[in-house]
Amino acid sequence: MQESLTRLCTICAQSEDREEIWAAVVAYLAPQGAVRIFYRRDDQNTTVSESDQIFTHGLSEQWQASHAQRVNESQDPIYRLIRQASGPFLWSTLARQARVTRAEEATLHALTQSEFGDGASMRVFGPQLRNAAVCLGPGPAGGAPDAQTLFGWHAGMQLAHMRLCALSEQAHPAISHLSPREMEILRWIARGKSTPVIADILGISRHTVDTVMRRLFDKLEVNDRTAAAIEGLRRGHLLLDGTEVV
Repeated sequence: MQESLTRLCTICAQSEDREEIWAAVVAYLAPQGAVRIFYRRDDQNTTVSESDQIFTHGLSEQWQASHAQRVNESQDPIYRLIRQASGPFLWSTLARQARVTRAEEATLHALTQSEFGDGASMRVFGPQLRNAAVCLGPGPAGGAPDAQTLFGWHAGMQLAHMRLCALSEQAHPAISHLSPREMEILRWIARGKSTPVIADILGISRHTVDTVMRRLFDKLEVNDRTAAAIEGLRRGHLLLDGTEVV
């Protein structure tokens, strides 16, 4: 595993080709038993193309279409549980470890009996909340991974995800930097202040606050205050110091 991880590190460090990086991920995971791979960005970054959002390996079009339908109909518990879990987990043991409905338990059982096999899911983390959900499986003929193998799967996917995030940022750089005034108003929005309060704090008119806010929303590609605060955090315009936005 160490040699293959070293090779994956080398390719991630040197390559600027997403397909080459993904091929290296497959080459790293397959010898460790992960022959079904599904990677999906969940940061909702509208500047990232669909081809950058999802990568797969070893899965039929039928499985992918069925998976997309379950997600659209909110029948797949995997993504909810990935966000709640502190680390990777096996589908077959999840029902005993987490709160799932009977319908979700039935879905998990069906997934383990599918072409994916007894899969595992995990979340990988990127800069500015650019995260992704990952599902890995041994196929119907394979066995569930042990703890060490699962750790290796997670390590490889985390490494690749960081590189894919960097390449996406290079290909789709964040639009327009925010002006000092826009930054001021964004911080006060994130702190829950209303337009009149922001105007009083900054010593400007409400009309000016509204004008700057509209320009801010356009730059962040959002339509409301809550979305602006979330996008400001994701892009790194805002930081959290404990519970305080700075």
